[in-house]
Amino acid sequence: DYYYLFLGRAYLEYAKTITDAAQRDALIEQAANDLRKAQSINPLNTDHTANLARLYTLWASYSTDLNDKSEKILQADSFYSRAVTLSPNNARIWDEWSLLYVNLLDDPEKALERMETALEIDPKYHWTYALLGDFNNRKSRDENDVQMKRELQEKAAEYYAQALALPTPDDPTAKYNYAINLGSLMTQLDDVNGAIEAYQQALEAAPKTVEIWRIEETLGTLYVKNGDYVNALIHFQSALSQAPEDQKERLQNIISQLNQS
Repeated sequence: DYYYLFLGRAYLEYAKTITDAAQRDALIEQAANDLRKAQSINPLNTDHTANLARLYTLWASYSTDLNDKSEKILQADSFYSRAVTLSPNNARIWDEWSLLYVNLLDDPEKALERMETALEIDPKYHWTYALLGDFNNRKSRDENDVQMKRELQEKAAEYYAQALALPTPDDPTAKYNYAINLGSLMTQLDDVNGAIEAYQQALEAAPKTVEIWRIEETLGTLYVKNGDYVNALIHFQSALSQAPEDQKERLQNIISQLNQS
């Protein structure tokens, strides 16, 4: 079964690199066939059923035909339902299932139910807190009542902070993403010190592919808001040293203005 599992995954990863819709669909269909073979050989291995759920979720996201899209979403939903029946204590699968309801089924209540189930199963799993942060953050953007919007933002920030505080051995970039989200929310909530702390954590956890200078500039701006021009200059100068050529003049002008303050 593992032969078909890895073959199916290989076809699926290859499909993600293809822009031609017909060719991509053919590759995904081949991946589905191989994953079904793996499942038929070892039906009690949750990985096979969960992978089919992931495949149909991805396939539905590519589909432009509404009937075809709906059929694939239902297939994904069915496979996730079977996956959690096989492994009811797998928080990751419950979380993935919740995203199907957020992104493709547009049913936030059922999505939240699955996130809360994942949280009950494993209260130390960082991704569940991050998803709850995303969930409340998204709700806050659609909220018109100022007080309710703030409450949702505060709730989202709390979840991101909890995600950030937990170990993330399965995802080396997770802490960076959580810190960036938390920093953005703290900025919106006018909590400058909280935003500085979050962006400092983002700086420490940033992968090599990230444009570090942008975080340095953000920190410089936050320190200016705090009236701390010494630290602001340190971060703006660090941003200047790492920024691309088309940004250097702008950053140099900011530094010059700060030196005159």
